[in-house]
Amino acid sequence: MESLILPFVTLLTWGLWGFFSKISTKFFKWYEYYIFSTLISLFFSTLLFLTFKNEISFKTSGILYLFLAFFAGSIGTITFYLALTKGKASIIVPLTSLYPAFTVILAKFFLKEELTLKKYLGIILAIIAIFILSKDT
Repeated sequence: MESLILPFVTLLTWGLWGFFSKISTKFFKWYEYYIFSTLISLFFSTLLFLTFKNEISFKTSGILYLFLAFFAGSIGTITFYLALTKGKASIIVPLTSLYPAFTVILAKFFLKEELTLKKYLGIILAIIAIFILSKDT
């Protein structure tokens, strides 16, 4: 049960993130939101850096993957904010929450991670659930 606490907190806080993001679209243009959220993130990153600076190792071996992850995440965040400005959170957030299924599929083919029948079924059910949740009627 203890191993589920952090994922559950993540679920709750990301749910709040989507909710508050939608509300903020009434006050900011998508690019303003992205800029301000990045500055807030920089503040928290600075606090983490100052807290753990003696434990940080500056390895260059994974920097390309870190850059690619940040680049993809930034594009995804920008398109998420744009989508929220144009659509309903009740449709946008569930639809975009399918991204873990995409990650699992990529891990299967490129990282050779094993997927059981139960995991395949879970992905299929998640896709069905998302389309049911995001249906506008």
